[in-house]
Amino acid sequence: MSFTLRPYQEAAVAGAELAFRQHRSALVVMATGLGKTVVATALAGRCGGRALLVAHREELVQQARSKLESALGQPCGVEMATERAPVECQAVAASVQTLASPGRLERFTPDAFRLVIVDEAHHATARTWRRVLDHFRSAKVLGMTATPDRTDGRPLGGIFETVAYQYDILNGIEGGWLVPIQQQFVRVRGLDFSRTTIKAGDFDQGELAKVMEIEAHCHAVASATLQYAKGPTILFAVTVRQAEKIAEILNRHRENHAKWICGDLPRTKRRTILAGFEAGECKVVSNVHVLSEGYDGPFVQTIVMARPTLSRLIYTQQIGRALRPLSGLVDGIRGAEARRQQIARSPKPHACVLDLTGNSGRHKLITTADVLGGRDDARVVELAKSIARRASQKGEACDMLAALKEARRRKGIVADAICRVRDVSPFPRSMRILEFADPHAPAVQQWIQDYQSTTT
Repeated sequence: MSFTLRPYQEAAVAGAELAFRQHRSALVVMATGLGKTVVATALAGRCGGRALLVAHREELVQQARSKLESALGQPCGVEMATERAPVECQAVAASVQTLASPGRLERFTPDAFRLVIVDEAHHATARTWRRVLDHFRSAKVLGMTATPDRTDGRPLGGIFETVAYQYDILNGIEGGWLVPIQQQFVRVRGLDFSRTTIKAGDFDQGELAKVMEIEAHCHAVASATLQYAKGPTILFAVTVRQAEKIAEILNRHRENHAKWICGDLPRTKRRTILAGFEAGECKVVSNVHVLSEGYDGPFVQTIVMARPTLSRLIYTQQIGRALRPLSGLVDGIRGAEARRQQIARSPKPHACVLDLTGNSGRHKLITTADVLGGRDDARVVELAKSIARRASQKGEACDMLAALKEARRRKGIVADAICRVRDVSPFPRSMRILEFADPHAPAVQQWIQDYQSTTT
């Protein structure tokens, strides 16, 4: 391979290889920004046969193609739209919509691939995905996702038999691979979600749109963005109308400050806008779910959640766009503390997450406390939210990890320890270190037990 795996990426590869000893399919859960595609391509190179990576968006397919070619040192075929992969390619990156269409799947025999990788695997319960996986029935199946949650509540257990490895946002921040989060709540007068109904585990999008598109609310979002956003900013909106309106208001205050994009814009125009964003031509990109998946922007520092949600999946995906450290900042640095210090000294010492709040009634909006406090008692999470809100009332952002620690102290609750295991090498060639692994990951526990049984 032309790249070096980070310790937790090696652990993920090890967990998947171990899981495949007993199961046909396994899921690797890894937070946005931690290199899921790198893990997938490493496994593709080690699977001992041909590999197929399937994704649901063009950007993800093209990213996979680039990384597979880098990992394997040879061309990767693409099966998407008018592109057809040579059937003899060692690796193929494919769009699930294209691959599942009539005549395309049949180009490949059921035993054509040794490994099938499902990118953004929380989508894999859909019928098109099942058709693809059922066709390649002799292949091992690896699912990669930042969160196993689904907004419709359908379990991934029907597709994947085991969770091989898990490394979440909290692991990433504590390990010095992701930047810490500064939470800022902004209470908007008149913003009322209390009567908005729930569909498939989240707000009814039509009803939510009526609330968020109100002119006064758009002005409030724009004002909060101008006041609190730091550096390049991604704003998530409910509708195109809201995204466009907020961008227009921002530009009234600061010329060329914002652009907006949506899925209906031509790809070339979206790429032009995003290239300009990266080059600093604008400071804010307002979008409707376009940038939730498949967009890598280590320079992004602020997320504005102008799309309040009850979905942990959606919230986690969207805040994850700002959690990468600046490119090349932490690679090659040994030790979590040294990496955290390097981040703290950088021009991007943290990510800012700006949440718009109002009257939510009985509905509990997802916040960074819910994401980072996933292992905590519910009382701790709620107290951490209160600490952050009090800071916001003073116009201050709140370090949510610090708020959670303070909440635990007040409640007298000790958080789950992060497991540190070193020199665990049951595999002959690849595994060296399992560092900052989630102690609840079944494959990690089994891996440790297997190793111990061979050394006693």
